[in-house]
Amino acid sequence: MGEKMKIAICDNEQVILDEISREIEEYANSQDFDLTYETFKSYESLTDRIDEFDLFVLDHNMDDFIINPDESPLMTGKEFARIIRKSSDSKKGIIILTAYHDIVYDTFDIGLVWFLRKPTSKEDLFKALDNYFYSVTNSGSVAVNINNEIHFVDTDKIHYIEVFHKDVFIHTDNETLRCHKSITEFEKELTKFGFFRTHRSYLVNISKIKSINSKTAVMKNGDTVYTSEKNYAKLRELFLEA
Repeated sequence: MGEKMKIAICDNEQVILDEISREIEEYANSQDFDLTYETFKSYESLTDRIDEFDLFVLDHNMDDFIINPDESPLMTGKEFARIIRKSSDSKKGIIILTAYHDIVYDTFDIGLVWFLRKPTSKEDLFKALDNYFYSVTNSGSVAVNINNEIHFVDTDKIHYIEVFHKDVFIHTDNETLRCHKSITEFEKELTKFGFFRTHRSYLVNISKIKSINSKTAVMKNGDTVYTSEKNYAKLRELFLEA
């Protein structure tokens, strides 16, 4: 890798911080990656330094070790992950450590996220790190959560992305994938690859359009998507330039 990567590890258990730190060092040595890490015991101490890091390893359950029930509840890993997304670009990776499987389904809108069950195995951590580094070094692909697994889809194979009854579908050359990621997140990641939001429900690969009018666009695979009146002028400009 060229530029040095920085990882923030946040957990209120020192034993977990030490374990994850050792495993990250081992991973970096095995892959010959140039990376550094820093540990934190609270999200408050990390909040003002989000921009310094590329990848975050976050404990979801910071309340587990609160002894006094009158203490204020601490921020969760899910809540802090949303702060990361609001204050930075969507390319920052997030690994959430949790003992609760069901939080996975409530966190898909955060973006590029992996979940590791506590106690975390070295193999699972290495796999999550592999997925993250693959995503940032393969700029022609987009990471999506499908059936609780991370998949990478080549952007040049995507015709359009559609919202239908609150579900999001990726229409590719060969298949349609139902995924748990918002169309707004896709728009942020894919605009630089020639995608355009023709309508609130459609994000379209301009290179896959066959023809357009003020109400619809016909894709090269034969599908028809909607275009909004307010976006048509920009769509027409992009289509004629493609």
